[in-house]
Amino acid sequence: PAPDAQTPGDVLLTGGAWNISSNLWNLTETAEFYSPTSQTFEQHKIDSVTVSLTVPRVGHTAVLLTDGTVLVSGGLTLNTDGTKNLDVTKSSEVYNPTARKLWPN
Repeated sequence: PAPDAQTPGDVLLTGGAWNISSNLWNLTETAEFYSPTSQTFEQHKIDSVTVSLTVPRVGHTAVLLTDGTVLVSGGLTLNTDGTKNLDVTKSSEVYNPTARKLWPN
């Protein structure tokens, strides 16, 4: 997770996974905020539409850049053969808290 400029102190959480069994996984593409002040999680929404990553990922990096955007990059995603095994992803996307958008979304 990387700090987010939405509200000072809030944390942007992206992606995640849980193990079904053995090497089978479910991944999420959610982007949500954690507020340490209120100790609550809130899915990121724009005009009531939930904002999601372009690919579900786990083990990725999220870095707060000097311009206030957050770079979400790499990690693992589900492979394309439908077996729910994991493959490396080379994709990246940027979250802009001012525009409240994820790119390349």
